[in-house]
Formats: sequence, C-alpha cells, structure tokens
Amino acid sequence: MTDQATGDPLLTGLDEVARSLGQRGRLSSARRRRAREEGPEVADRLFTGEGAGLAGVDYLVVASRRKPDWTAGTIVMTSEGWYRLGAPFDARLPYGLRTVYPLIRLDTAEVLRKAVRYDLPPLQRGPGRLTSAKAAQARHHATPEAGEGRGFRWMAAAAA
Repeated sequence: MTDQATGDPLLTGLDEVARSLGQRGRLSSARRRRAREEGPEVADRLFTGEGAGLAGVDYLVVASRRKPDWTAGTIVMTSEGWYRLGAPFDARLPYGLRTVYPLIRLDTAEVLRKAVRYDLPPLQRGPGRLTSAKAAQARHHATPEAGEGRGFRWMAAAAA
C-alpha cells in the first residue's frame, strides 16, 4: 500500500477535456472579435515615420491583418533596402483595428537571424501623428476603448 492519493482517471480526463474546450472557446472568441474589429482584409499601406510623428522610424507598414513571421528584430528585405522591424503594435484607425509595423533602415551589415522578403506598397501621405490613448482621451474627453493593445490610437494630424 502507498500513502499517495490518486484521483479517478475518468474524472481527471473529463476535467482536462473541459478545460481544453473552454480555453479553445475563449481563443476562438478572441479571434472572432479581432476579425470583426479589423474589418475586411485590405492591402497594406506604407507611411513615413516622420509623417506619423515617430522619430527614428523610416517607414510604417499598416496591415489589416497580423503578419505571423513579423516580430521585433526581424529583418525585412525589400527591393529598396533592408530594414529592422521595431516592436509591432495595434492602432485603431477610422477604418478598423490595424497592426502597425515600424521599419528602421539598416545601413550596416548585420548577421541575419530571421528575415522576410517583402514588396513595399506605394508610399502614401502621412496619416497623422501617433499618440497614446491616454493623451487622446485627455485631449478629446473620450472613453477608452476595450482591447486597445498597447494603448495607442491613431490621431489625425489636424487634431494634434
């Protein structure tokens, strides 16, 4: 005889299945909510960092969907040069939730750990300045929106 307590294997298995299904359901619900907030899938848009008020950023790729291989530090290889990807973040734009990818030009040779090839879309005029959601709330007396990611909101240049 052992003094170690053991649970009912059937109940333990049912408990695991229930927990797994619950977690899967929450993830699926979050994916559906994000897809609804993103709206229809559209082509990426390209802006200068200066046009968005971000010093030290050459370009911003604004995507309607997350890019799975695009993580901070990834090298983005384009026909115009190589760029290091800054930390991506979510921004709420008038046409939906977007993922913003900051690109910083590489002027020196670096060891490639992770790289993706990408064709830059046509450059568009500035969309405005990027400000924190707290600053936007204080400026416009708005209520914070749920799920703002890292707490950034896209502000029109005229509102700045």
